[in-house]
Amino acid sequence: MSVLLFFHNGGSGNAEAGKTIIDGSYLAAISNTIVVTANYRVGVFGFLSVGSSEASGNAGLLDQLAALKWVQQNIGSFGGDPSRVSVGADRGGADIASIHLLTEAINMGLFRSVLLMGGSAFSPASIITKRRAQAQAAVLADDVGCPSSTSEEIVACLRQLPARVLNDAQTKLLAISGPFQYWGPVVDEVYLQEPLAKALQRPRLQKVDLLIGSAQQDGLISRAKAIKFLHEISSSPSVLISTAPHDSTKDLFYLMDDSQIRSDPNSSIPYQQYWVFRQKYSVEEAKLWCLTRCAQEDEFCQMADLQNTADTYFTCTLYPEAQICDSNTEQILENCRTELPWQPQALYRKIVTLRSTVKSFYTRVPFRKAEGISVRNVTDMSRKAVSDGFFECERWCDADPCCTGFGFLNVTQLSGGKIMCLTLNSLGIQTCAEESRSAWQISNCSLPGTEVRIHPFGWYQKPADLMNTVPNLCPTVSLPFRPESEYLDTWQPLNVSSVLVDSTISNFEAVHVSREISNGFATAKDYCLSACSRNQTCAVVTLEIRASAIRCLFYPDTQICSHGLEGHSCQLLLKEPATYIYRKQDLVLPISESDLAPSVYIPSHGDLIGKPQAVRIGTEWKNISQFLGIPYAAPPLAERRFNPPEPFAWEKTWNATVAR
Repeated sequence: MSVLLFFHNGGSGNAEAGKTIIDGSYLAAISNTIVVTANYRVGVFGFLSVGSSEASGNAGLLDQLAALKWVQQNIGSFGGDPSRVSVGADRGGADIASIHLLTEAINMGLFRSVLLMGGSAFSPASIITKRRAQAQAAVLADDVGCPSSTSEEIVACLRQLPARVLNDAQTKLLAISGPFQYWGPVVDEVYLQEPLAKALQRPRLQKVDLLIGSAQQDGLISRAKAIKFLHEISSSPSVLISTAPHDSTKDLFYLMDDSQIRSDPNSSIPYQQYWVFRQKYSVEEAKLWCLTRCAQEDEFCQMADLQNTADTYFTCTLYPEAQICDSNTEQILENCRTELPWQPQALYRKIVTLRSTVKSFYTRVPFRKAEGISVRNVTDMSRKAVSDGFFECERWCDADPCCTGFGFLNVTQLSGGKIMCLTLNSLGIQTCAEESRSAWQISNCSLPGTEVRIHPFGWYQKPADLMNTVPNLCPTVSLPFRPESEYLDTWQPLNVSSVLVDSTISNFEAVHVSREISNGFATAKDYCLSACSRNQTCAVVTLEIRASAIRCLFYPDTQICSHGLEGHSCQLLLKEPATYIYRKQDLVLPISESDLAPSVYIPSHGDLIGKPQAVRIGTEWKNISQFLGIPYAAPPLAERRFNPPEPFAWEKTWNATVAR
């Protein structure tokens, strides 16, 4: 089989460029190709160069080379042909990957064709000079408080810092330096031995097919935004301040009480930072600039903080809504706090103005119980008519781009009791379906708080077309509890060919796990498998990804068997189709070898255990095998940070069912 090795957009300046998993399942299913996606180091982690062996640069480039060699050595174990390897890459990834065409890698037989999308080795954002690389390293070290007199001191100190500190510092450095600054490969005279223009003139022994594509004005949108920002921070105060009158801007905000704010260095809330230079702005003018910027960032910014700490500039930090409340609905009003990565000096919050109408209808969630909810805001509606309170609750959720739904609850369950509106980051895990007619279930739905409530009390989902689409705008949501991990090894994934759908089945239970939860599918899978494991009669779990939730169905043993002259076969009956199907391993269910979890033996290492995957192509399904999180090199942590990749020795068995 042919092989495609794909390198993501590195951007050379964003340490999270490869954080999102690039899923090659669909391409593999439709093309009969083995698709390999490889992560590699970017930004300062992949291209720090101090001009010595301590960090000579090009670690990210060498990561790609190590991945290419791994594919050559091991792809045959997966049924791939090492002589039919193509390299694909886009944007910053293409800038870097195409450099291999001009190095000795072209003569190693590592690939026979290259597909470059929106990038090449001769892009302005490709190679940088040694002098500039070393100057950037010194400035970065100084900014994070590391000594910068020798290259050894710089590297030793930078290796000890948390990755997030370096990522924030490099983002700040590149923003201040201007839109055309970046981290990139250097001519290190080791792997990249000469300037690319000179390398291009040398005859190459090996020829490969090359396909290059680009779009008109490719890359100019992001560059234009950066140029616009650079212009703004260097413009005169009068130009910027005139965009919003002094009084009207201040009227949009109020100063928050410090007692409502909590700092947590591990907070993952996104933020934007601007540096407002003292030579241009007084304290009051800088504050006004910061508030004006927040007002202009309508979707993102809800709070603004101006830090007066540096000698040359003020730091203006913009935050989205970051209020988190206790999920205990009895005491939730007293447990709402705004959580930020660090303590602000003076935090201003936008005053929320509710619309007079609701943008769209909210859908009632057909479940009586929601656990693990994440609350953004709480409003007491006890003094309003029920209909007025419900209408206002919808408008509060409309006004918050990170609100995914709300709970409109009679907390005491009594007539005239406390009525509260809870706008939510996440609806958590929803159980105890309101209209379930099944006599079989595994959830305890008889506890207080799961009674059927009189309309309109209950949980409501925001319409899909109103959900936030801005990446990294909303804070990460995690469950307050962890599923029991000891249960997770007792399950076996099944192929869709081993099941039949029978819509008349009545013994099943449905649960929804909100997709806003961090690692949504993995969390849903762990929760559902561990919940079923604790019930002796629960035998099968299915999962299906929907727009707002992962739908999980529990079943008792529903297998049916047919007997004939050639033997017998058994299949599971399901209420509805599902992409992911799991059964307890201790069940006696004859199935074919193709329904079992796939495994591959890697010489000198051991067995990789993958998972079957069903991919929908039009109206049909096709089965493929997935192997995730396979290490091609040792993790570049601690003393390995900034070093070339090193071999990683694993033996016996490697769990390749989860990404790492």
